[in-house]
Amino acid sequence: MTGEEIKVEVMAKSALEGMSRTEIVDYVIEKAKDGAVIVFEGQLNPDLLTEIIQRTMEEVDVEEFTGIDIYVVPPKAKAQRSRRSLVDKLLGRRSEEGVTVISPADVLKDLKKGEDFITLKLG
Repeated sequence: MTGEEIKVEVMAKSALEGMSRTEIVDYVIEKAKDGAVIVFEGQLNPDLLTEIIQRTMEEVDVEEFTGIDIYVVPPKAKAQRSRRSLVDKLLGRRSEEGVTVISPADVLKDLKKGEDFITLKLG
């Protein structure tokens, strides 16, 4: 994917409410195959993440699709929430859900993960 443009999509939790599990899994895999990084408001259900990983492993092709990376930042305790997160600002509201980031495996160059942040170097 070097030299290609990287697309980042930020999705509100409400966008997933009208989708079935299969639709969510299909959506994530399609976007990852297209090279997009998806930032979901909230933590995706562990069973759903497991299904995404299983389907991804079935579709891995070392030349075309190398898989995905998943990162989760849990919500802060209420006492620690004083500033709006980037997701809050992008969605125009305050979220207390944390975030889930799913990226194509070949897009990630470096990762730093703290208690309440993820820094991804993509390229």
